[in-house]
Amino acid sequence: MRNNAGRPVGARIREVLEITEARGQANTTEIRLAMKGYVESANVGKYCSRAVGLGLLTADRTQHPIVYSPMPGWRDLIDARPPSRRLPEPKKEPVSRPAWSMANSVFALGAA
Repeated sequence: MRNNAGRPVGARIREVLEITEARGQANTTEIRLAMKGYVESANVGKYCSRAVGLGLLTADRTQHPIVYSPMPGWRDLIDARPPSRRLPEPKKEPVSRPAWSMANSVFALGAA
């Protein structure tokens, strides 16, 4: 599995993983009906697609609709992901530059 550092896995993707784990496999319609609250069907597809990209779900695209199954040990895979954000580096002090001695436009000539 490739190392996917990035944003942390969100609550909705975890919910999709839990639903597919409980059922063994499911399509987006079955997942959407089992999710808490109202979720657009297009968003369920996005959650599944992201979970597949993270290596947490598998997608059987030979069937229509696509059937998703959780990867074994998906919770461990989430916990093993590296932290997504590094602490910002301290800002460097600005370098002082000599004052510009020449006029850079005809308008600057009048200001001198």
